Amino acid sequence: MTMQGKIINFLIDLRSDSSPKPRKDQSGKKGSGELSHDGKRKRHDAQEEEEEFVYGRSRTKLSLGKETRQPNSRLIDDEIEDSEKTGQSTASTTPRVYRPLMSAVIAEQLEDAATPGATVAKDGNVTRSEDRWQPPLHWNPKDKRDLRARLRQEAFDRSLFDLTVITWHDRKRKIDTEDQEKWAMETIMIAMSSLPRTLIRALVDGLVVQAYIRNPEIRKFLDRNRVKATDQPCIYYQEFADGKGNPPSCSDVRSIVHYLQIYIKPEVELTEKEWAIIAKIDGFCQENLLRVDVRSPTGSLSATWDEVGYTAKFKQRSENHQKHTSSNFLMNLVDTIIQKFLKGKYILQQFVVLPLFQPYQASFCEEFMCLLTSNHVEDAGGGFTHYPPGLSVMSAQHTTDEMWNEYTVQVLEGAYFEDNIAQIEAHLSKCAELFSLKKRIQEKRAEVSQLERDLALREQQQEENERMVQEIRAMHTIQRIGLENRLGAEITLTVSLL
Repeated sequence: MTMQGKIINFLIDLRSDSSPKPRKDQSGKKGSGELSHDGKRKRHDAQEEEEEFVYGRSRTKLSLGKETRQPNSRLIDDEIEDSEKTGQSTASTTPRVYRPLMSAVIAEQLEDAATPGATVAKDGNVTRSEDRWQPPLHWNPKDKRDLRARLRQEAFDRSLFDLTVITWHDRKRKIDTEDQEKWAMETIMIAMSSLPRTLIRALVDGLVVQAYIRNPEIRKFLDRNRVKATDQPCIYYQEFADGKGNPPSCSDVRSIVHYLQIYIKPEVELTEKEWAIIAKIDGFCQENLLRVDVRSPTGSLSATWDEVGYTAKFKQRSENHQKHTSSNFLMNLVDTIIQKFLKGKYILQQFVVLPLFQPYQASFCEEFMCLLTSNHVEDAGGGFTHYPPGLSVMSAQHTTDEMWNEYTVQVLEGAYFEDNIAQIEAHLSKCAELFSLKKRIQEKRAEVSQLERDLALREQQQEENERMVQEIRAMHTIQRIGLENRLGAEITLTVSLL
């Protein structure tokens, strides 16, 4: 079967027994948990377990009880009303006719891109000029997170293919073979093609709340995703922002870091696990101090703090995060500080950014989204992720094949998938032409180099011949002079005898 046929079957056929399965966790087990009263196994993902940071005599818990907040708070609703008054129109979402997913060009380029360090031609740009990235407010090239976002946005200006390749090669955990690496990027690219390009840009910039307020297309897409996520596995995204979608100011960042540093000062001897938690919090503090040090004291971050995760039950998962139950200890701590000392100025807003439509996407897409949004604790302090993403996704196997096929059909009939795939194909077709031209140029250069070597050899031979001629001439001259001298001597002797 051709690569194109495999890709099409990958999307529209039932899963076969030979299809790759989601990765297991590091322990090698398929899942862990305990049986509930109805005999079903409860899911205890390692990433979603409640993490309780304790130290000192009081053994303080991070959780702070409060009411669950919905993303569409009153402050954001007011901003949405203001943005709608500007007359922005929602993009058309007319379903399109499905056509074959990818051409052979994409499969060939994926094989090249699966090799670490591979590059894609920069001249293969087919995007519109108005679609190019513009730096957000307070963007600063000295901020590592901002600089990484710019490199990825420039790659996205060329193609979603380039963005996938460049972002995926930043991962620390490598896949064993190039075939698996290619399959991972193929899976990610297909999933990301279901998103509007404006949302992908907002994810890279770390300003999804702001885009939700200002862009009716993104708002409609994310609101629809929230309805889908009732029973559909998905990748969710959450970030801290004020009512206008703005990131924290530099002064507020310093205040939050100040309270974090007070919190992590141990009063008694700690366990190894508690020291590891302190190290992560301290790393987050130091990275964010570096981010605000390169900015004006009255400015703010260009991208807010965010966190990405996978879930098969978004409503329950979002409520857990809001209640600080089975959540992220660092994010809960920052949220507690904001509520207590900043009067709730920044709210944790939650969205479903990527409804999944194949089980294989759960692991790869969670890890890719973490890389795309630069939200790892050690990644320039851009977010709260500290547990390796892509491991706790076994609940994706609980969704039936019929449901996955239904989700796939919805994506194929959506407003964005066909356009994104067409853009990738156009970009790679142009890249293929450039690669072909580059190959011909290399062949011509090889011919020229061979001709130059032949010419140099001939010149060397000519110089050798000229040197030999000069030596022969010199020898003949010496012989002639010797002969003349002998003849002169003989003539002189003859004359003297006469």
